[in-house]
Amino acid sequence: LSMLQAFSEFSGLKKRRQDKEIIGILQQVDARIQGIELIDDTIYCDIGNNAPLVPIHIMGDGLKHLLAIVIIMYSRQGGVVFIDEIDNGLYHETQTVLWQTVLTAAERFNVQVFATTHSWECLSALANVANSLYTNKDEVCVYRIEKENTNHKAVKISQEILTNVVEKNWEVR
Repeated sequence: LSMLQAFSEFSGLKKRRQDKEIIGILQQVDARIQGIELIDDTIYCDIGNNAPLVPIHIMGDGLKHLLAIVIIMYSRQGGVVFIDEIDNGLYHETQTVLWQTVLTAAERFNVQVFATTHSWECLSALANVANSLYTNKDEVCVYRIEKENTNHKAVKISQEILTNVVEKNWEVR
């Protein structure tokens, strides 16, 4: 789904009053968020204190990106979500928040996530967040595509190995 489709899907969730769980996850990113409104094809955040609604793009592209991902995950409960270049457009220091949000939403909505990245910072943040959330070191894995002659193969990198790779600063992208 595109960002526009995700926000359109949000409109349906809002009409069915199913937006509370999405707001709960976003509050982990920004505790000020009390609600989200869709007005004239623009999403606004209610930051409380009787302040005027704030257009989501004013709150940052990262929050807008995370909202779209969470909406898509919510709408695919019990299913699978594919996210190409998950970190695209996000500042490298927000990678931890990205993965905390995605892994929390995946668990809460029972969604399996397949995401691509070329970013070392994104993989490092994934390893750190996965280790802080899961004692079972088999919850998260990374696949690296390698070329062997004219064929390609997927090589699985477990959460435990990913942790070692990040600690030793080895290249896996």
